[in-house]
Amino acid sequence: LKLIRLEVPAQAPRALFFCVRAAMTAMLHRLIATRTYCCMALIVALVDAGAHNDLASEVAPATAVTTAGDPSRQEAASAVAVATAGASAAPTKAAAPDAAALSSGAEDSLAALAASAAMAAGSGFSVDEALEFAYLARASFCPHVGDAWDCGPCRHVPNVKGVRMSNDFAFSTHAYVGRWRGSCMVSFRGTDYINAFVQDLKSIALRDMHGCSFGGRTCGVGAGFMEDYRALAPDVKRNLDAIGCDRSTPLLVTGHSLGGALASVAMLDLKLNGYNVAKGYTFGAPRAGDATFAAAFRQALGNIPVFRVTQNGDPVPLLPPADAFEHVGQEFYFQAGTTSYRACQGIEDSSCADSQTDRLFWLLLQ
Repeated sequence: LKLIRLEVPAQAPRALFFCVRAAMTAMLHRLIATRTYCCMALIVALVDAGAHNDLASEVAPATAVTTAGDPSRQEAASAVAVATAGASAAPTKAAAPDAAALSSGAEDSLAALAASAAMAAGSGFSVDEALEFAYLARASFCPHVGDAWDCGPCRHVPNVKGVRMSNDFAFSTHAYVGRWRGSCMVSFRGTDYINAFVQDLKSIALRDMHGCSFGGRTCGVGAGFMEDYRALAPDVKRNLDAIGCDRSTPLLVTGHSLGGALASVAMLDLKLNGYNVAKGYTFGAPRAGDATFAAAFRQALGNIPVFRVTQNGDPVPLLPPADAFEHVGQEFYFQAGTTSYRACQGIEDSSCADSQTDRLFWLLLQ
Protein backbone atom coordinates (compact mmCIF):
# COMPACT_ATOMS: atom_id res chain seq x y z
CA LEU A 1 0.00 0.00 0.00
CA LYS A 2 2.84 2.38 0.81
CA LEU A 3 4.46 1.66 -2.52
CA ILE A 4 1.22 2.53 -4.31
CA ARG A 5 0.61 5.65 -2.25
CA LEU A 6 4.12 6.88 -2.97
CA GLU A 7 3.43 6.26 -6.66
CA VAL A 8 6.63 4.31 -7.17
CA PRO A 9 5.36 0.81 -8.03
CA ALA A 10 8.46 0.29 -10.19
CA GLN A 11 10.46 0.16 -6.97
CA ALA A 12 8.54 -2.81 -5.55
CA PRO A 13 10.85 -5.49 -7.05
CA ARG A 14 13.90 -3.73 -5.65
CA ALA A 15 12.37 -3.37 -2.19
CA LEU A 16 11.33 -7.03 -2.21
CA PHE A 17 14.82 -8.09 -3.34
CA PHE A 18 16.46 -6.18 -0.47
CA CYS A 19 13.95 -7.55 2.03
CA VAL A 20 14.48 -11.18 1.01
CA ARG A 21 18.25 -10.78 0.85
CA ALA A 22 18.36 -9.18 4.29
CA ALA A 23 16.00 -11.75 5.78
CA MET A 24 18.01 -14.71 4.50
CA THR A 25 21.21 -13.33 5.99
CA ALA A 26 19.67 -12.20 9.25
CA MET A 27 18.12 -15.62 9.86
CA LEU A 28 21.63 -16.79 10.59
CA HIS A 29 21.55 -14.61 13.69
CA ARG A 30 18.09 -14.32 15.25
CA LEU A 31 14.44 -13.81 14.32
CA ILE A 32 14.24 -10.27 15.66
CA ALA A 33 17.18 -9.25 13.48
CA THR A 34 15.33 -10.69 10.50
CA ARG A 35 12.28 -8.54 11.15
CA THR A 36 14.40 -5.47 11.87
CA TYR A 37 16.51 -5.66 8.74
CA CYS A 38 13.64 -6.66 6.51
CA CYS A 39 11.79 -3.59 7.74
CA MET A 40 14.86 -1.42 7.25
CA ALA A 41 15.33 -2.74 3.72
CA LEU A 42 11.78 -1.84 2.73
CA ILE A 43 11.84 1.55 4.41
CA VAL A 44 15.14 2.69 2.96
CA ALA A 45 14.24 1.36 -0.48
CA LEU A 46 11.08 3.45 -0.31
CA VAL A 47 12.94 6.52 0.87
CA ASP A 48 15.57 6.07 -1.82
CA ALA A 49 12.91 5.53 -4.44
CA GLY A 50 11.18 8.73 -3.42
CA ALA A 51 14.45 10.66 -3.42
CA HIS A 52 15.30 9.49 -6.93
CA ASN A 53 11.76 9.33 -8.32
CA ASP A 54 12.56 12.22 -10.65
CA LEU A 55 15.15 9.99 -12.28
CA ALA A 56 12.68 7.21 -13.11
CA SER A 57 11.73 8.75 -16.45
CA GLU A 58 15.40 8.84 -17.41
CA VAL A 59 15.87 5.09 -17.04
CA ALA A 60 15.57 3.10 -20.27
CA PRO A 61 14.42 -0.56 -20.28
CA ALA A 62 18.04 -1.71 -20.04
CA THR A 63 20.75 0.48 -18.52
CA ALA A 64 20.79 3.44 -20.90
CA VAL A 65 20.54 6.72 -18.98
CA THR A 66 19.92 10.27 -20.13
CA THR A 67 21.52 12.69 -17.70
CA ALA A 68 22.12 15.87 -19.68
CA GLY A 69 25.78 15.80 -18.76
CA ASP A 70 25.19 16.08 -15.00
CA PRO A 71 27.63 13.66 -13.26
CA SER A 72 25.62 13.43 -10.06
CA ARG A 73 22.43 12.50 -11.94
CA GLN A 74 24.43 10.09 -14.11
CA GLU A 75 25.66 8.12 -11.10
CA ALA A 76 22.28 8.10 -9.35
CA ALA A 77 20.34 7.21 -12.48
CA SER A 78 22.81 4.45 -13.29
CA ALA A 79 22.25 2.93 -9.86
CA VAL A 80 18.47 3.09 -10.36
CA ALA A 81 18.77 1.57 -13.83
CA VAL A 82 20.78 -1.38 -12.59
CA ALA A 83 18.46 -2.00 -9.66
CA THR A 84 15.13 -1.70 -11.46
CA ALA A 85 16.16 -3.46 -14.65
CA GLY A 86 17.93 -6.27 -12.85
CA ALA A 87 21.04 -5.70 -14.92
CA SER A 88 24.21 -7.49 -13.92
CA ALA A 89 26.47 -4.66 -14.98
CA ALA A 90 28.09 -2.55 -12.28
CA PRO A 91 26.92 1.07 -11.86
CA THR A 92 28.64 3.55 -14.14
CA LYS A 93 31.68 5.10 -12.52
CA ALA A 94 31.28 8.84 -12.67
CA ALA A 95 32.49 12.01 -11.06
CA ALA A 96 31.67 12.61 -7.41
CA PRO A 97 28.00 13.49 -6.89
CA ASP A 98 26.83 17.05 -6.53
CA ALA A 99 26.09 18.22 -3.00
CA ALA A 100 22.42 18.85 -3.82
CA ALA A 101 21.99 15.16 -4.64
CA LEU A 102 23.46 13.90 -1.38
CA SER A 103 21.32 12.25 1.26
CA SER A 104 19.68 15.03 3.23
CA GLY A 105 18.91 12.58 6.00
CA ALA A 106 22.60 11.85 6.58
CA GLU A 107 23.46 15.55 6.60
CA ASP A 108 20.59 16.47 8.91
CA SER A 109 21.50 13.69 11.31
CA LEU A 110 25.12 14.75 11.46
CA ALA A 111 24.16 18.41 11.86
CA ALA A 112 21.99 17.46 14.83
CA LEU A 113 24.83 15.55 16.42
CA ALA A 114 27.18 18.47 15.89
CA ALA A 115 24.66 20.90 17.39
CA SER A 116 24.26 18.68 20.44
CA ALA A 117 28.01 18.54 20.92
CA ALA A 118 28.24 22.31 20.55
CA MET A 119 25.65 22.92 23.30
CA ALA A 120 26.99 20.39 25.74
CA ALA A 121 29.73 20.89 28.27
CA GLY A 122 31.48 18.41 30.48
CA SER A 123 34.56 16.36 31.04
CA GLY A 124 36.00 13.30 29.37
CA PHE A 125 36.35 14.82 25.92
CA SER A 126 36.52 18.28 24.40
CA VAL A 127 33.18 19.55 23.17
CA ASP A 128 34.85 22.12 20.94
CA GLU A 129 37.08 19.46 19.45
CA ALA A 130 34.11 17.12 18.96
CA LEU A 131 32.37 19.85 16.97
CA GLU A 132 35.45 20.32 14.79
CA PHE A 133 35.63 16.61 14.08
CA ALA A 134 31.90 16.63 13.25
CA TYR A 135 32.60 19.25 10.59
CA LEU A 136 35.55 17.23 9.30
CA ALA A 137 33.23 14.22 9.02
CA ARG A 138 30.53 16.26 7.32
CA ALA A 139 33.04 17.66 4.81
CA SER A 140 33.35 14.14 3.37
CA PHE A 141 29.93 14.71 1.75
CA CYS A 142 31.27 17.70 -0.21
CA PRO A 143 31.82 16.47 -3.78
CA HIS A 144 34.82 18.62 -4.72
CA VAL A 145 36.61 18.82 -1.41
CA GLY A 146 39.77 17.48 -3.06
CA ASP A 147 39.82 20.44 -5.44
CA ALA A 148 39.13 23.26 -2.99
CA TRP A 149 38.58 23.31 0.76
CA ASP A 150 35.70 25.78 0.55
CA CYS A 151 32.41 23.95 1.09
CA GLY A 152 30.09 24.82 4.00
CA PRO A 153 31.53 22.49 6.68
CA CYS A 154 35.08 23.24 5.49
CA ARG A 155 34.75 26.88 6.54
CA HIS A 156 34.35 25.80 10.16
CA VAL A 157 37.70 23.96 10.14
CA PRO A 158 40.02 26.12 8.00
CA ASN A 159 43.60 25.37 7.03
CA VAL A 160 43.14 21.73 6.07
CA LYS A 161 45.84 21.21 3.45
CA GLY A 162 46.77 18.63 0.83
CA VAL A 163 43.28 17.16 0.60
CA ARG A 164 42.95 14.09 -1.65
CA MET A 165 39.83 12.03 -2.31
CA SER A 166 39.53 8.24 -2.46
CA ASN A 167 36.42 6.89 -4.21
CA ASP A 168 34.93 3.55 -5.11
CA PHE A 169 31.73 4.18 -7.06
CA ALA A 170 30.81 0.50 -7.35
CA PHE A 171 30.26 0.39 -3.58
CA SER A 172 29.48 4.13 -3.31
CA THR A 173 32.12 4.54 -0.64
CA HIS A 174 34.33 7.60 -0.26
CA ALA A 175 36.99 9.14 1.98
CA TYR A 176 39.49 11.97 1.96
CA VAL A 177 42.87 12.57 3.58
CA GLY A 178 44.55 15.84 4.49
CA ARG A 179 46.90 17.64 6.84
CA TRP A 180 45.53 19.63 9.77
CA ARG A 181 47.27 21.29 12.72
CA GLY A 182 50.46 19.31 12.42
CA SER A 183 48.67 15.97 12.06
CA CYS A 184 47.36 13.93 9.16
CA MET A 185 43.72 12.91 8.98
CA VAL A 186 41.30 10.65 7.15
CA SER A 187 37.53 11.09 7.05
CA PHE A 188 35.04 8.50 5.77
CA ARG A 189 31.68 9.41 4.22
CA GLY A 190 28.43 7.91 5.45
CA THR A 191 25.73 6.21 3.37
CA ASP A 192 24.60 8.28 0.38
CA TYR A 193 23.25 6.14 -2.48
CA ILE A 194 21.59 2.74 -2.74
CA ASN A 195 24.91 0.99 -3.43
CA ALA A 196 26.13 2.02 0.02
CA PHE A 197 22.86 0.88 1.58
CA VAL A 198 23.31 -2.57 0.08
CA GLN A 199 26.73 -2.66 1.75
CA ASP A 200 25.10 -1.69 5.05
CA LEU A 201 22.69 -4.62 4.77
CA LYS A 202 25.46 -7.06 3.91
CA SER A 203 27.17 -6.12 7.17
CA ILE A 204 24.77 -8.20 9.26
CA ALA A 205 26.99 -11.14 8.22
CA LEU A 206 30.54 -11.30 9.60
CA ARG A 207 33.69 -11.66 7.54
CA ASP A 208 37.23 -12.38 8.76
CA MET A 209 39.57 -9.42 9.07
CA HIS A 210 42.91 -10.87 8.04
CA GLY A 211 45.84 -9.90 10.24
CA CYS A 212 43.57 -9.23 13.22
CA SER A 213 43.08 -11.67 16.07
CA PHE A 214 42.58 -11.84 19.81
CA GLY A 215 42.67 -14.80 22.16
CA GLY A 216 43.41 -17.16 19.28
CA ARG A 217 40.34 -16.04 17.33
CA THR A 218 40.21 -14.08 14.08
CA CYS A 219 38.41 -10.74 14.19
CA GLY A 220 35.02 -10.61 12.51
CA VAL A 221 33.82 -7.46 10.73
CA GLY A 222 30.52 -6.76 8.97
CA ALA A 223 30.88 -8.06 5.40
CA GLY A 224 29.78 -4.82 3.77
CA PHE A 225 32.00 -2.70 6.03
CA MET A 226 34.96 -4.95 5.27
CA GLU A 227 34.36 -4.77 1.50
CA ASP A 228 34.01 -0.98 1.65
CA TYR A 229 37.20 -0.54 3.63
CA ARG A 230 39.22 -2.91 1.46
CA ALA A 231 38.02 -1.02 -1.61
CA LEU A 232 39.32 2.27 -0.20
CA ALA A 233 42.30 1.32 1.98
CA PRO A 234 45.01 1.02 -0.71
CA ASP A 235 44.19 4.42 -2.18
CA VAL A 236 43.84 6.03 1.26
CA LYS A 237 47.32 4.79 2.18
CA ARG A 238 48.76 5.95 -1.16
CA ASN A 239 47.22 9.38 -0.64
CA LEU A 240 48.65 9.61 2.86
CA ASP A 241 52.10 8.88 1.42
CA ALA A 242 51.55 11.41 -1.37
CA ILE A 243 50.92 14.28 1.05
CA GLY A 244 53.92 13.42 3.20
CA CYS A 245 52.15 11.50 5.96
CA ASP A 246 54.49 8.69 6.91
CA ARG A 247 53.63 6.11 9.55
CA SER A 248 55.18 8.15 12.35
CA THR A 249 52.98 11.22 11.76
CA PRO A 250 50.05 11.57 14.20
CA LEU A 251 46.91 10.41 12.39
CA LEU A 252 43.34 11.50 13.16
CA VAL A 253 40.36 9.42 11.98
CA THR A 254 36.67 10.31 11.81
CA GLY A 255 33.41 9.34 10.10
CA HIS A 256 29.62 9.53 10.37
CA SER A 257 27.14 6.62 10.24
CA LEU A 258 28.55 4.08 7.73
CA GLY A 259 31.67 6.26 7.70
CA GLY A 260 31.93 5.74 11.46
CA ALA A 261 32.06 1.97 10.97
CA LEU A 262 34.75 2.37 8.31
CA ALA A 263 36.65 4.72 10.62
CA SER A 264 36.59 2.05 13.34
CA VAL A 265 37.94 -0.61 10.97
CA ALA A 266 40.52 1.86 9.64
CA MET A 267 41.82 2.79 13.09
CA LEU A 268 42.55 -0.83 13.94
CA ASP A 269 43.98 -1.73 10.52
CA LEU A 270 46.20 1.36 10.36
CA LYS A 271 47.43 0.84 13.92
CA LEU A 272 48.25 -2.82 13.25
CA ASN A 273 50.19 -1.70 10.17
CA GLY A 274 52.37 0.70 12.09
CA TYR A 275 50.55 4.02 11.64
CA ASN A 276 50.57 6.46 14.54
CA VAL A 277 46.82 6.66 15.14
CA ALA A 278 46.47 9.52 17.62
CA LYS A 279 42.73 10.10 18.00
CA GLY A 280 39.36 9.10 16.60
CA TYR A 281 35.80 10.43 16.62
CA THR A 282 32.77 8.63 15.20
CA PHE A 283 29.24 10.07 14.97
CA GLY A 284 26.16 7.86 14.92
CA ALA A 285 28.23 4.81 13.99
CA PRO A 286 26.87 1.25 13.78
CA ARG A 287 28.65 -1.69 15.36
CA ALA A 288 31.50 -2.56 13.00
CA GLY A 289 32.62 -5.97 14.24
CA ASP A 290 32.27 -8.78 16.75
CA ALA A 291 33.58 -9.10 20.31
CA THR A 292 36.95 -10.36 19.03
CA PHE A 293 37.30 -7.27 16.85
CA ALA A 294 36.38 -5.04 19.80
CA ALA A 295 38.89 -6.76 22.10
CA ALA A 296 41.66 -6.49 19.49
CA PHE A 297 40.73 -2.82 19.00
CA ARG A 298 41.09 -2.08 22.73
CA GLN A 299 44.37 -3.99 22.92
CA ALA A 300 45.92 -2.30 19.88
CA LEU A 301 44.81 1.25 20.55
CA GLY A 302 45.30 1.11 24.32
CA ASN A 303 44.89 4.58 25.80
CA ILE A 304 44.46 6.34 22.45
CA PRO A 305 41.30 8.48 22.75
CA VAL A 306 38.48 7.14 20.59
CA PHE A 307 35.15 8.89 21.15
CA ARG A 308 31.80 7.59 19.91
CA VAL A 309 29.11 10.29 19.80
CA THR A 310 25.50 9.05 19.76
CA GLN A 311 22.07 10.65 20.10
CA ASN A 312 18.67 9.41 21.24
CA GLY A 313 16.27 8.75 18.40
CA ASP A 314 19.02 7.45 16.10
CA PRO A 315 18.60 3.73 15.27
CA VAL A 316 21.98 3.31 13.53
CA PRO A 317 24.08 2.73 16.71
CA LEU A 318 21.69 -0.15 17.57
CA LEU A 319 22.70 -2.02 14.42
CA PRO A 320 23.84 -4.66 13.62
CA PRO A 321 22.45 -6.64 16.61
CA ALA A 322 24.49 -6.71 19.81
CA ASP A 323 24.32 -10.49 20.09
CA ALA A 324 26.88 -10.85 17.28
CA PHE A 325 28.51 -7.40 17.24
CA GLU A 326 30.10 -5.04 19.75
CA HIS A 327 30.86 -1.30 19.76
CA VAL A 328 34.31 0.25 20.17
CA GLY A 329 35.30 3.59 21.67
CA GLN A 330 33.94 5.53 24.65
CA GLU A 331 30.34 6.58 24.08
CA PHE A 332 28.95 10.05 24.72
CA TYR A 333 25.17 9.96 24.50
CA PHE A 334 23.24 13.18 23.80
CA GLN A 335 19.56 13.93 24.24
CA ALA A 336 18.35 15.47 20.99
CA GLY A 337 17.53 19.16 21.22
CA THR A 338 18.87 19.57 24.75
CA THR A 339 22.19 20.16 26.52
CA SER A 340 21.80 16.89 28.41
CA TYR A 341 24.29 14.13 27.72
CA ARG A 342 25.88 11.18 29.46
CA ALA A 343 29.49 10.02 29.49
CA CYS A 344 28.73 6.33 29.14
CA GLN A 345 30.44 3.56 31.04
CA GLY A 346 31.75 0.23 29.81
CA ILE A 347 31.40 -1.27 26.36
CA GLU A 348 27.64 -1.37 25.83
CA ASP A 349 26.03 0.94 28.42
CA SER A 350 22.34 0.09 28.75
CA SER A 351 21.60 3.64 29.93
CA CYS A 352 22.92 5.21 26.71
CA ALA A 353 22.07 4.43 23.07
CA ASP A 354 21.42 0.77 23.96
CA SER A 355 18.49 1.93 26.11
CA GLN A 356 16.55 2.37 22.85
CA THR A 357 16.90 -1.25 21.73
CA ASP A 358 13.26 -2.08 22.48
CA ARG A 359 12.21 0.90 20.32
CA LEU A 360 14.35 -0.04 17.33
CA PHE A 361 11.44 -1.03 15.12
CA TRP A 362 9.66 2.29 15.70
CA LEU A 363 12.84 4.31 15.31
CA LEU A 364 13.29 2.76 11.87
CA LEU A 365 9.76 3.80 10.96
CA GLN A 366 10.37 7.47 11.79
